[in-house]
Amino acid sequence: MREKERKARTKRLIEVGAIFEKHFGIEGQEEVEKFALALKKYVVEKKDKIINMDIEQLRNQDVKNKRAGFYFLKVIFKLFLRLKTAEFG
Repeated sequence: MREKERKARTKRLIEVGAIFEKHFGIEGQEEVEKFALALKKYVVEKKDKIINMDIEQLRNQDVKNKRAGFYFLKVIFKLFLRLKTAEFG
């Protein structure tokens, strides 16, 4: 049974990694870690709301949600720039 659980976990991790690679173009472990840390607060605050939405709702958000999304992307971009600056600064 332990072997089945390990294989199921490995499969799940590969699938989750593929989703991040597909949607964000993130491939390296360090990149994933940086984005996870940058997104952590948002995800913790919004997790229950997001989990209760279906995928189509998330794909077809209306204009007012896009504005919030643009703001969110702007914040993430600024965080990313700070990380890059700190990394090379």
